[in-house]
Amino acid sequence: MFGSAWLPAALICSVGVALAADSHVSVLSSVAEFDAFRSKQAGFAVLVYAPWCGHSRALLPEFEKAAASGTTAFAKVDGTEAEALATKLDVKGYPTLLFVHRGDGFPLEYDGQRTEASISKWVKSMLSPSVQQLPSVGMVKAFTKGKPVALVLFVADASAPEAEAMYGVAASANLPCATSTASPAELGLSALTAPSFVAFTSHAEPAVMDSSTALTHASMLRFGKMHALPALVTYTSQLEEALFSAEVGLHLLYFHSADLDSATTASLQAAGEQLRGDAIVATIAVGSHGEVAAFFDVGASSQLPTPSLMGFSLANGTKFAFKGTMDAASVVSFARDASAGLIAPHLRSQPEPSSSGPLVELVGSTFARVAHDPTKHVLVQFYSPGCGHCEKLKPVYQSVAAKLADLEDIIVAQMDATANDVLGFEPEGFPTIVLYPKENKGGVEYDGSRDAHDLIQFVKDARAGRNHIGGLSESSIEPPDEDDGYRVEL
Repeated sequence: MFGSAWLPAALICSVGVALAADSHVSVLSSVAEFDAFRSKQAGFAVLVYAPWCGHSRALLPEFEKAAASGTTAFAKVDGTEAEALATKLDVKGYPTLLFVHRGDGFPLEYDGQRTEASISKWVKSMLSPSVQQLPSVGMVKAFTKGKPVALVLFVADASAPEAEAMYGVAASANLPCATSTASPAELGLSALTAPSFVAFTSHAEPAVMDSSTALTHASMLRFGKMHALPALVTYTSQLEEALFSAEVGLHLLYFHSADLDSATTASLQAAGEQLRGDAIVATIAVGSHGEVAAFFDVGASSQLPTPSLMGFSLANGTKFAFKGTMDAASVVSFARDASAGLIAPHLRSQPEPSSSGPLVELVGSTFARVAHDPTKHVLVQFYSPGCGHCEKLKPVYQSVAAKLADLEDIIVAQMDATANDVLGFEPEGFPTIVLYPKENKGGVEYDGSRDAHDLIQFVKDARAGRNHIGGLSESSIEPPDEDDGYRVEL
């Protein structure tokens, strides 16, 4: 418990960390303070907040109570003051609650209920992840037997820094983890000496981490996740989390409707072995996962036939269509070229519409030509046909298009983002409105009200060269026209 009565003065001086009066929460104000504090703790909870944020103000008392009720270290960071530290922690918004283990591992973000009880339970689980201690070969064999994957760190000394890092691996990977002081040679791993990190799996021989790689939290976590999946994965919805958390940047997905033949299976299996760590190779039955197939433009009502092999970049959501011979060498070459940006992306597109009127309907094949026109300011609404909020916005957006129709350098457009792709962009929700000004074809997402007057002003600000980063220029808001009063609260 980190109250002033428990924290020695010498530690306060050496760490340089302030402790708020009558608080069990330390205050961290810089990267140096954070690093020093981290080095003194097995693990701690840290809340990054903004004083002006209502959600932050609501969470702080619950966080304080959780700190007072436990024995774990708690800290808080004013992200508006300690901007460098907030950046280091990759904070995207306020408040952000993280658990940090000692070492070099990534902080783990909390996404549960914002109550004292829930926070306390989460912190306790983070501080005490399950890492088995296995002093004998027999215990290692029993621990790894029958498990799809089990991670074992062989060390000469159970208190070694690598062994301590395993607690962070266990908390992050959600996989069975253990440390062992037994000899790897007695398990048939004769070439190994401690420390060594081994992934035991039911689908392959034990995988040993390269001895030239430092055994850190980050490196062991990546290696463990990389080997938790077989070289060729049979996709199920239950496996989706494992696929996307494996930290592998490219997925190769083979969509099929009939049973896989042995030659195709062997080719994909061999490719998966060669690409381990660089790509995940999976098979997907179209009959059972039609929505996934449609997303990749595969199937009877899509552009690509079944079977098809598709590549998918997790970095930007780009899709690639394989057009070669289905053998291991060709699949591996396809993966390498896709990762290197040497293959043209595959974009879903509905047929080009013959639209007329002030509101332009875009599809995948016309988006770049219209939105990236350097002579136009282009406002685009990305919508979903089944979205209730999109339906509510429809008359407002049509009004915006009509009112701006006389301005030749402005285009108001919309696109069904469930059936069409935009290279390097995928909306996180619907509706999403993005302005592509003449001078910034990377796009500026609108985050103002769903009001015709505000949307029009947003576009006019861009046209006049005024500040339009995400919303309205406060210095240039014009009064609404009498018929601009239709508001939609989303």
